[in-house]
Parts: sequence; structure tokens; C-alpha cells
Amino acid sequence: FDFRVMPWWLFLLGAVWAGNHKLKQALKRVAARKEECGTRWPCVNWEHRNSLPTLLHRHHAVVKNGHGSEERVIVGVAANAAAGIWRLVCNLKASLKAHGGYDLVIAAVEDEALDVCRVGDHSCFNATAFFDPGNRTGLAVFGTADWVRVTWVKPLFTLAALRLGYSVLMLDADVGFVQDPFRYVFKFDGNIGPPLRTSCDVPGSTVASNTGIVFARATQSVLAFLGHLEQWWTQQQEPWRTQAPSGEHNDQVVFQAVLRELVEQHTEEEVANLHKCFEDIRVGLGGFYQGCWDSVHNFQNPSSSMGYLLSAMQERRKAAAGYHASCLVGSAGVKQDWLRKHGAWYLPKCMSKNTSIGDSQTLASLLHHSSPLNKSTAVLASLAMCTDFCSRPKKTEL
Repeated sequence: FDFRVMPWWLFLLGAVWAGNHKLKQALKRVAARKEECGTRWPCVNWEHRNSLPTLLHRHHAVVKNGHGSEERVIVGVAANAAAGIWRLVCNLKASLKAHGGYDLVIAAVEDEALDVCRVGDHSCFNATAFFDPGNRTGLAVFGTADWVRVTWVKPLFTLAALRLGYSVLMLDADVGFVQDPFRYVFKFDGNIGPPLRTSCDVPGSTVASNTGIVFARATQSVLAFLGHLEQWWTQQQEPWRTQAPSGEHNDQVVFQAVLRELVEQHTEEEVANLHKCFEDIRVGLGGFYQGCWDSVHNFQNPSSSMGYLLSAMQERRKAAAGYHASCLVGSAGVKQDWLRKHGAWYLPKCMSKNTSIGDSQTLASLLHHSSPLNKSTAVLASLAMCTDFCSRPKKTEL
């Protein structure tokens, strides 16, 4: 082809296209900086952090339920930026991607978590309104006042999503899947699928819910139930500003208390139409496996039948769709070691080390990092973005 005989208008058209393309790219970079996303454009999720309807519309999945009809579902988790928690979030994201390809919507409870969301462009909702910073004690270690506040983000976020018409699978960060979770959630939907399901500390119990794994549908009964929890939480906000909440004020304790009240007011059979455990050995349901079930010593005043129940669940553990590292406290890596033992740990070795995720200034430097990553920044970038940069060649770039 002889460019010398190309029509003048074609040259002009090409120049205009090239100019527009450069202009668009420049505008994108300006927009990204305006949103504080650095040069790592596009920053597609950060701008939606304060708009839950938009965020859920972008990140919901459409799944066929047990009745054969399509259902819009959200998978959510509440998290802060503690390195141990965020590492678990990255693993949870990886397990959902491997088994069903589901997005994970993160309810970020602190400004530090939002910093990580911005760097990694995760699908995060600004849930700081649910997390009153008064009397803040630091990282949300199990049993502390801040941990209690974090637990309450789960039912509040779930209720907000339900009010928008979505079904919600709300999880603790220390959950990992080895099968598509919704294949199990909807497996018995036709005959034993009430609108509220939880993994239960005592399998088959109506009231011994563990709120680390909760599936909820937007029915009037579920909205009313979670509305009771929301009302309780609202009533505590003023007292909690002057006196930090105790460990007994976490969401699970109140969740169970409301169920007990319903059983007293009605019957256990009637309450079972609202809520059931995922696990029930009486009908052969294994569902999810909890770390608490490894030993009867994890329970206070266990009943005479508890040993039998735990043995039955332990026998079924290999058939579980997912694993919840509950009741596992101590060293920083105890939860990930337990999840790895059950085939539910997906992060490479370099992302599994007990390293800090960095402060906001360090994270901000990653936004404009275009040169090859060194060993330390590769680990930090991997954790912040939940993407493996640290086990790749040294010249890997963001």
C-alpha cells in the first residue's frame, strides 16, 4: 500500500482519532488522580464506595436456586486493615473466584481499610457509618470492643442489601470454600430452605447460630428479624460512646437471643420456617465445617450428646462445601494453617507470611509505582491488591 497516494482526509481522520485517543487517556488519568487512585487506571470500584445500590448492581451474581428460578445474590464480608484479617479476605476472594467466580463485596469498617480498598480497587462499601470510632482501642482483636463493633457491620450490611432486593451470603473473613457455595446453599432449597440459614455451633439447633456464615433472603420475616437487630444496635450507640461494648455484645449473641425470644413466643417448629442450620445430622446435612467442632472443649457446659454430634460432623468434614476457622485463636497463622489443612487456603507462600500491610503513606506510594517491584514492595502490593506479585519474576510491574 502506497501511503503517498492516501487521501488527505484519511490522514486527517487518523490524526483526529489519535488525538482523541490521547485526550481520552489523559482525561482518564486526571479522573483517576481526582479520585486518588493514582496512575493505576481504571479505578472502577473506588468511585462507588458510597453508593451501595451501584456497587451491588455491579457485583451481584445471578444464580439458579433450588426452585429453578434465578436469584440475585451478593457475597459480603466485613473487614478492617489488620494484616491478619486482610490476608484472610484475600484468601476468601481467591476461594470464591475458584469456585463459582463470585465477586466479594467488602464492607470496609475503618479509614485504613478504605486506603487498602483504594489501592487495590476492590469492590468496597464505605461502612464506616456502621462503625462508631468512639473509644477506639486499635486493631479488632477477638473479644475487644472494636471486634464487637466490626461484628455488627455484618447484619447491618446484610439488611441494607436485602432492602435493595438482593439475597445475601454474609461471611466472616476466616471462611474458605472448596466447592461452589451456592450449589450447597440451594441444594435442598425445595424442601428445607427457609429464608434465613446459618452455620450453627450446635448442628440442628434452632437457636445456636454462628453468624460467620449467614444466608438471607429478602422476605418480610427476615427483614423484620434483622430489623430487630438493627433496632438493638441503634439503641446501643449512645451508651457505647461513653462505655465501650463488652465481648458479650457481639452480633451473634443478640442474633441468638432474638431467635430464643421467637421460640418462646411461638414454637420451635414455627421458628424453623424462618431459620434453620445448614448442618443437621438428622437429615444428613454436612454443609460447612467449623473449627469449633474439632474439640468438645471449645464449648462451655456441653450436653451429653455434644460428643456424638461433633463426631458425626468430623466424619463428614471432607464433604463440606467450605470451612470456617472459628474457635482458632493464638498465633497469627493458626487460621490459615487450619484452612490449608482442609484444602481451603489459596494464597502463595510469599503472601501467607505474617507481614504488615503497611500504613496509608506506604500504600499511597504504590498508587504511582510503575518501576519493577522489589521483594518487600511485591509482598505489600500482593496483600493490598489480593493479587500474586511476590512469587512472580522480579521484573513484574503493577
